Amino acid sequence: MDWKDGNVLGFVRRVSRDLVVVDVMLKASERKLMTAVRIDLDNVTFSSKVALLYDSIVEVLRGLSLNRGYEICNDECFYSFLLEFLDDDDFSFRFTQFRKLRNSINYKGEVYSVHEVDFFVKEMIKFRRDILKKYF
Repeated sequence: MDWKDGNVLGFVRRVSRDLVVVDVMLKASERKLMTAVRIDLDNVTFSSKVALLYDSIVEVLRGLSLNRGYEICNDECFYSFLLEFLDDDDFSFRFTQFRKLRNSINYKGEVYSVHEVDFFVKEMIKFRRDILKKYF
């Protein structure tokens, strides 16, 4: 979904910047990250670990968009926010990969090896760190 469609469909709304809420979102993101890191990765916990890390990333992106004056209510719109609004091809591509991974696990029941998930876990943690470093 592109940025224009997200706005037209009401998934993106112009709002006032609220730095207190942004701070709350970033703290919630940090708690989710710390929880995910504490969970040992195995063939039972992989889905929970991916879900927590994905949620941690989404909290950062919600904070980033709110900091820019937008409320985004659909995860697909974060792709267009990163690509079209921030002009960041790399982050938009990486986020989409994580969204697809989480959706394939949560909604399609796909199972991945611990080795595969370990790779994505490391990439998700790095992505979160990279986006915080670049935009906050």
